[in-house]
Amino acid sequence: MPVMTWRQVTIEQPYFDEVETASETGILSEVFRTEYATARSIHPTHSAAACGPLADFLIADHQNSVTPCPPNSPFGRLDEVDAHILMIGVGLETVTAMHCWEEQIAPEYYVRPLSEAVIYDCRDREGFVHKIRARRHKSLNRDFPKFAPVLEREGLYRRGRVGDAEWQFCKCRDLRRVVLEALSEDPTAMVTDVA
Repeated sequence: MPVMTWRQVTIEQPYFDEVETASETGILSEVFRTEYATARSIHPTHSAAACGPLADFLIADHQNSVTPCPPNSPFGRLDEVDAHILMIGVGLETVTAMHCWEEQIAPEYYVRPLSEAVIYDCRDREGFVHKIRARRHKSLNRDFPKFAPVLEREGLYRRGRVGDAEWQFCKCRDLRRVVLEALSEDPTAMVTDVA
């Protein structure tokens, strides 16, 4: 699950703690992080929490890249493990894997330049502090939900309700294909003029 911290781990406060820094991505992710996760990737702004037999594989090496969502991040590795994406109470606007694909096609458009990278102190659960140089995403108006109708027309996107919350569901590989096709045609395909 994404347990990101880009609002609290900033250029002005460049400190991240694997165990203590809370998730900013909702109550479900914070409960998962604190109650069930056995590992969390060491990344100052875009960490992910994991549990289960693939946990170590998914979170390994995230700290070794300068962009938030590179191929070796948990978000980039979802496709390798044939993952499914389940959203509860939210939609595609929250799917962090989308950043991985935009970074893959047009990093100069979506990620701040290397000259603006920040050195963060990232403390792991054993107490070791990693010095991580990381770039941040540019503040662009992105339209991730526009890809849902494309998958729905192909019968590859489902919606339903659980209690008062809507859920949405798709395979990572299907979403990745649709997004990469759009980005290949237009590297700015993720962006909208509407704020």
